[in-house]
Amino acid sequence: MDQTIAVSATTYIATLLIGEILLLQGQPRRRYFAAGLTALLVLFPAAVYLEGLLVGQIRAIAVGDAASLLLQIGHFTLLFLATIPLVMLCWEIELRNAVFFCAAGYSLEHIGYAVTSIAIFILRSNGVVFSEWGQKIGLWLCFKTVVILAVYYVLLRPNLKRSSIDASDVRVCVVSVVNLSICMILNIVKGYGFGAALNSFTTDVVCTAYALFGCFLCLFLQTGYFANRSLEESNLILDRLLMEEAKKHTLNKETVDLVNMKCHDLKYQLRRLEEEPEGSRQAIYEEIRQTFDIYDSLVKTENDVLDSVIMSIYPICIKQHVKFTYIVDGAALQWLSAPDIASLFGNLLDNALESVGKEEEHKRLISLNVRREREMLLIHIHNQCSAAPTFKDGLPVTTKGDTRYHGYGMRSVRYLVDKYRGEMRAAWENGVFSVDLLLPMR
Repeated sequence: MDQTIAVSATTYIATLLIGEILLLQGQPRRRYFAAGLTALLVLFPAAVYLEGLLVGQIRAIAVGDAASLLLQIGHFTLLFLATIPLVMLCWEIELRNAVFFCAAGYSLEHIGYAVTSIAIFILRSNGVVFSEWGQKIGLWLCFKTVVILAVYYVLLRPNLKRSSIDASDVRVCVVSVVNLSICMILNIVKGYGFGAALNSFTTDVVCTAYALFGCFLCLFLQTGYFANRSLEESNLILDRLLMEEAKKHTLNKETVDLVNMKCHDLKYQLRRLEEEPEGSRQAIYEEIRQTFDIYDSLVKTENDVLDSVIMSIYPICIKQHVKFTYIVDGAALQWLSAPDIASLFGNLLDNALESVGKEEEHKRLISLNVRREREMLLIHIHNQCSAAPTFKDGLPVTTKGDTRYHGYGMRSVRYLVDKYRGEMRAAWENGVFSVDLLLPMR
């Protein structure tokens, strides 16, 4: 039994899935992600192998090269299209975004294929002989995987840490699909000599190099290498927001007025204690205790800027009946600049306050933890959030209508995390939204 198509299809789909999964990192996962990913990586390639055996049998009885050519083009096209709904079963993404990421994954896969093809041509030209299975499994699978990982981690990932993939541009998606189609058809058609005899250098190197260039160009376009105008505009807005946030999160007049008001109330309550009988004093004691709760927020964190940020949100917490707790090692923040501390924690707390403001009163809880572990600064904040937020590029999407001027709070946080070469993770699980930051200390 001829297993050529089955083996080729299996190695193709295995490396295609590797490319797609690498690019889908950071996208919101479905609840049953682990089971879906297992099916995607194990059951689907197994099904592809069996389906490839069937296609091989059909090809054996196909009449003429044209019918065989169309059969292979249709076969590999359907395999690619099948990955689109399958990745949607693992990640919470729209159809357009699934097409975008799968097309980008194909570009990665085809780069691996092209480099491997050229490598095999060079080795064969120097007298190296491969067995059928050694070539198919050893080179086409292992070598392709190494190339895909190298391209992703050396060329793509550093750029993706600075600017996330934007899957919203339909034009980029269309260009990607067109490039995918051209490369796929070119790869299959070249094996038939385009109707005329061609030497091995032309088929194995020239055509492959053309596809390699097209895939790199398309992949760079998809991952934002040419999105300079949009990136510059976003950075200008972020810089302006950072300056505004730095001015905003200081010990404001509203907080001072609140302290003065509570002190005035305390004097009044002390006079009442002198006048009230013993049995009525318990209620007054409780009022005084609540009055002194404001001074809990004046506990020093050993960082004056963070103290100001916490004090600036305290009136809001009292007004909205939000329970805010924090454990902070303020000394661990001394190496950060004051404006960055104000913007970082101001945006995190503003985002949490906005979220818990939509909750029932008994669910309005916010917790902040800042600590140092070895040479790393760990920042964790979480709050109650009954409704699961929508994520894009690993960040929650703003629920406000005008996305042009809203939704930059979390982007400002990520901007600062990237500035200090750190890592950021936002997640929602079981009614709790959390943000974790990891910054290497200088």
